[in-house]
Amino acid sequence: MINGKIKLGVSIKNYETKPDFVKVRYKVKEINQEEFIYSIQHGYSFTHSMKVVGEYGCKEKTINNFDQTNYIWIDFDHCFTPLDEVWNKLQHKPSIGYTTISNSTNDYRFRLIYLIDFKINSNEDYKYYLNILLNDIIDNIGKDYLKIIDNKCFNVSQQMFGSNQNCTLISSDIIYDINFFNNYNNLIINYIDNKCSKKLNDSICEAGEKTLTVNANITTLMNELKNINITHYQPIFSNKYNAILDGNNIYTYVEDQSIYEIKFFYSITDKKYKKIPIGNRNNILYTMALVTKNIEPEITLTDLAKNLYWIYQFRTEHSDDFTLKNVCEIAISAYKTDITNYIELGKRKYLINPEHKYLSKKEKAKALGEAKRRKRDEIIFSDYDSLKTVKENAEEIGYSTKPVRKALKEHGLSTPNQQKYEAFCVAIYENPDASIRQLAKLTGLSDKTIQTYKKRFFKE
Repeated sequence: MINGKIKLGVSIKNYETKPDFVKVRYKVKEINQEEFIYSIQHGYSFTHSMKVVGEYGCKEKTINNFDQTNYIWIDFDHCFTPLDEVWNKLQHKPSIGYTTISNSTNDYRFRLIYLIDFKINSNEDYKYYLNILLNDIIDNIGKDYLKIIDNKCFNVSQQMFGSNQNCTLISSDIIYDINFFNNYNNLIINYIDNKCSKKLNDSICEAGEKTLTVNANITTLMNELKNINITHYQPIFSNKYNAILDGNNIYTYVEDQSIYEIKFFYSITDKKYKKIPIGNRNNILYTMALVTKNIEPEITLTDLAKNLYWIYQFRTEHSDDFTLKNVCEIAISAYKTDITNYIELGKRKYLINPEHKYLSKKEKAKALGEAKRRKRDEIIFSDYDSLKTVKENAEEIGYSTKPVRKALKEHGLSTPNQQKYEAFCVAIYENPDASIRQLAKLTGLSDKTIQTYKKRFFKE
């Protein structure tokens, strides 16, 4: 925070619920602490300042594009004590602390933000100063909290979501200068590199220790799965129940609602689900595990393994060379995978209103086509500039010219080229004996264009 201002990326839109981060667009701004707090309470999202011009999103929000930052943030997920209790234990108070959108009375989730009065210009420097803050925090509240500090926030490429007006927000007027970090005299442990992933380990790692070995995880998972009655387990196949549907239409566009679903092939002839074949079993199970993570972003490793085990038991072909250990290996591999690279896996674009699910296949196809045209028209006409050509509009919208022309035609709208042709038709009707040069003068078109239009006119 330099001269009372924080330079950071702020989302163009604000959100009432946790957004699909891939869709969020940002702009770099300079705001003061009060404006930062207001933006947090009104659902805006944030990044560190990036070396970009204008808007940017997930693709541009990288360590290589990092410019600078004036703040450091730390996430507490699934904490066993609320924000105010942690705040009161800290000797050096954060500048801002707030509960996130996912916070609840049974599942405490909050974020601490430390404003600084100097620039951090590299990811390595950011991790250095962050590690000092982590040491100071853990010295105050104890190592038990290490497992619920989210290590995803340890790099400058990460985004930070705001909250809402009902969140608990605590602030102070403390801004940390470089002397605080330079004069930190306590023993410093490298929590950044040594911290175990909370995703794979439910117990605290000692300083310098790495994550549990794969074999230890497999043994634990296998024992847990052996002790459950898998026939009574309720598998997770979708989060469609979260979708907001349009009651006036048969199908609703839901791609922007982050709705996901695991799909199985159902044989109408045999009246049963076709099982996943042995040849594709590993890849399909791994993909389904990733989709499960998209459905339930906060799923535990154990629950992910249970879901995969159910799919294996009841939707997969079995063989002697594939055992419970293989299921656990796939679950662990998927759990360790960065899901941000697979955020589109299993995502639904359109959902049918349950009231219409008994329509015939032909009726459903017709209704889905109408829904797709509605979405196409919404995208095209929301930003269409009638002063530009179809090609220019298509490039800006991200479509090819064909669907744009089709949409214009369906709505009885003419393009600039069509308007020119219509002007030519009027001119030739009124002056049937005019030469090419005379028609060009009357319409303002080139001789070459007049020649092309004449051929078209007489063909029609």
